[in-house]
Amino acid sequence: MNQNENVIKDQNVKISRLTYAELKKQYPYLNVSSRDYGLYEGTNAGYISPRKVVKAQIQQAKLYGCTFIPEVANEVSRVVQDGEYYMRITTDSEHILARKVLLATGAFTPFRNLLPRGLELDLKLIPITVAKVEISDLDFKKIKDMPGMVYFGKGTDDWTKAFPRDQTGLISWYMLPPVQYQDGKKYIKLGHFHNAFPTHFTTSKDMKTWFCSTGDKHIVDATADLIVNIIKGVNRVSYHGDCCVITETPTERPYIDMLHSQLGVAIGGNGYGAKSSDEIGRIAAAMVLKNEWDSTIPRTVFQARFKDVDSKL
Repeated sequence: MNQNENVIKDQNVKISRLTYAELKKQYPYLNVSSRDYGLYEGTNAGYISPRKVVKAQIQQAKLYGCTFIPEVANEVSRVVQDGEYYMRITTDSEHILARKVLLATGAFTPFRNLLPRGLELDLKLIPITVAKVEISDLDFKKIKDMPGMVYFGKGTDDWTKAFPRDQTGLISWYMLPPVQYQDGKKYIKLGHFHNAFPTHFTTSKDMKTWFCSTGDKHIVDATADLIVNIIKGVNRVSYHGDCCVITETPTERPYIDMLHSQLGVAIGGNGYGAKSSDEIGRIAAAMVLKNEWDSTIPRTVFQARFKDVDSKL
């Protein structure tokens, strides 16, 4: 919270600092601890739909002359043709030649032949479980003013003890306000942060199996309980789990870097990639296309690290 407040001050973000009493007055249905306080951002804030973001980004790219090819890239390699170096992208159906390539391939990067031989990015693939609790139309109206939330603290005594905590008892989560999904039902979604799960994936098979599942059942049940612990007076009609994978870097920052003069990467969202994807992509595109670093943040902050290099340190 101190870091958040420092950024708020540095960037001149308009927020309201809400004491526990003010939180209870503004959101009487929220069951939080008397130790808690809130930082509320009321403008230029909210939540995003990942599907809509991807759709919008593709549409915007097309407006700038890009061609969208909805195929899986199985291999990226450097080849010589007519005396010049090109990058070759191999899909299931074709070979595509390009002067430069930017990889924004996330958790799938280790399981395709995308990087130069002998290089392996230092990444951890962390499984994440979320729960979506269905609520009634009546309850939806009761809490329609609920903001999206990120929480760090000890919680209250009546919060479930089954939800992941760290060694000091700290509990952290993010929660979306009630949203109507594609099935027409209203859900509240809550998920844990990646430091709550000790395992990570090392094989394509394990990750594929995970993506085809509904998450860890124990965490799904605990998360569904936690939602109704936090939001008082809301009845749980039903709930189910879902899952995703976070690409974590040791720097806790994305890798935005050139591996050589024709191959760049924008990989490692650390759980924050979706909301930052426009800016990550803009910086990476300028880096690849213009050989420019177009950001006030130093380039070294986003420098790639490799497992073979780190193992020698």
